Amino acid sequence: MARTSFFKPSERYAHKRSHIEALCKQAGFSVSTEELVLRQEGGQPVQGFVVTATKTAA
Repeated sequence: MARTSFFKPSERYAHKRSHIEALCKQAGFSVSTEELVLRQEGGQPVQGFVVTATKTAA
């Protein structure tokens, strides 16, 4: 089974984008992601992504 999450060297927990997108789609959501700098760590920008999941009313 492929790893879908992991600890980064900073000891922060991370998820694979593909896994999050697949879970949202399986639950019936449409998904969009945006890459951006999430925070500064050791004076360096840390890239990440924000997921927006939307579901239309039934």
